[in-house]
Amino acid sequence: YRSASRSGGGRGAAPPAAAPGAPDDWGHGHVHDGSPHGGFYTRTEVRRIVAHAAERHITVVPEIELPGHAQAAIAAYPWLGAGRPDLPVATRWGISPHLLAPSEEVLAFLGDVFGEVADQFPAPYVHVGGDECPPDAWAVHSRARMRVLGASKPDDLRGWFIDQVAERLDGLGRTPLYWYDGAPRSRDAIAVAWQGGDGGLSAAHAGATVIRAPHTQTYLDYRPSADSRRGTGLVLDLDTAHRFQVVPPGADSTVADRFLGGQAQLWTEYAPDRETRDALLLPRLPAVADALWRGQDPARADAFAMALAPLTAALTAAGFGSHEGPDPDEGGADAHPGPAR
Repeated sequence: YRSASRSGGGRGAAPPAAAPGAPDDWGHGHVHDGSPHGGFYTRTEVRRIVAHAAERHITVVPEIELPGHAQAAIAAYPWLGAGRPDLPVATRWGISPHLLAPSEEVLAFLGDVFGEVADQFPAPYVHVGGDECPPDAWAVHSRARMRVLGASKPDDLRGWFIDQVAERLDGLGRTPLYWYDGAPRSRDAIAVAWQGGDGGLSAAHAGATVIRAPHTQTYLDYRPSADSRRGTGLVLDLDTAHRFQVVPPGADSTVADRFLGGQAQLWTEYAPDRETRDALLLPRLPAVADALWRGQDPARADAFAMALAPLTAALTAAGFGSHEGPDPDEGGADAHPGPAR
């Protein structure tokens, strides 16, 4: 599948002055610099990254998005898409209306992809995406397939995809994770609860294991303060990040043990350089880590406050910045409300 990297691995130049809310901007209001972007990792580079991380006790978990967020793959191989659309690689971030087709041909492709992924990444987990799939393309192009599969509505195909991939990953000795957005999709995959008012409770009650990643407390691409020009969308301040807890309110003893842990995210389309990445990560990432480590310790806020000054000094001495530094004068993403993910 060489076209997946050769043509699917690069996007053309986005017009630099897209108006907020323009139809081709999917409502995000991003400012673009008009530059093309792309590239891919060779097997040697992947192995080097995995080994470098392992030496530091870090496990690299790959994510292969499906059945949405797959426009680059569909652009490389139109037969992967519902309706076989002829598409370019998207030049805008956000939710694409184009989905993988629920076909045996696509499942064979995914089996090959995950076989390669499992060979390159020894992690026991593989993330498979699974969210932000507007079902319109399936409603138009996949009705016959829905009848064969017994799907009552197009959105049911999301769970079908995750279950099919989970079966293939199980054969490779891997456990799938998927983005939980309020509705359980599979009992065989770990739900990463980033959205949904129940904090992952529905998935836990359905028997699934849950990793908590509520975007209002763990999305580090969000602005660290109301007046910050770094980041995008909502404000996620340091105190809010530190109040994160793995087991959501309302979880009783029958499901509390199904919450495996927590996760923080930095979507780097909002962080085009290291200075911005440092400013968005620090010190909010240590705050989330401290919350995970201390759990419900009532003294954790005071303990973290005492640790913050020496931690900041150590990070500064090591060459890292913090979100207290000056905002950039120009460049990068603006502060228009964007997608949660």
